Amino acid sequence: MSGPARLLILFILLAASVAGQAFEPRMSFTNDPAAARSAARQAGDMIRFAQLELAVTLDWSDESIAVVEDLAAALHADLRRERGSYSEVQALVRMLGCYVGEVYRRNHGGEWGYVTTRGQRRMALRSADGSRVLWPIERVTQRLRSSGHNVLAYYQRNTVPAPN
Repeated sequence: MSGPARLLILFILLAASVAGQAFEPRMSFTNDPAAARSAARQAGDMIRFAQLELAVTLDWSDESIAVVEDLAAALHADLRRERGSYSEVQALVRMLGCYVGEVYRRNHGGEWGYVTTRGQRRMALRSADGSRVLWPIERVTQRLRSSGHNVLAYYQRNTVPAPN
């Protein structure tokens, strides 16, 4: 049997095996007012925590994301030095991520909600024009695990206008 004929048979068998199963798009976003309230509350908590515990001012500006990157870098270094785990600082990670997302939403527009992908539901932010989905909490999580996931660079990449 030739290669193209074999591929056609495999395709038919695959199509038959998934017939009748519900198709889930690769990624779907649903805005959620409860997620928006939670993000706003946690971002406010981050501002208060930064001021009271760290003597750092966060002011909702795009420029304040550099401060968040500095905090995330210091936290990354502390976790590595102390051999700490992400779960120990999970609440702080969520507050940092929500702050990043809220700064984006306030300054560039967008809406909080959930993305379902591969059967998992995760909190995300969709840009006002719908061209981007941002994962600020996940970016902060990645930053704590690796210095290669810079929060400021991620933020700046996503504030550049989307190509037409």
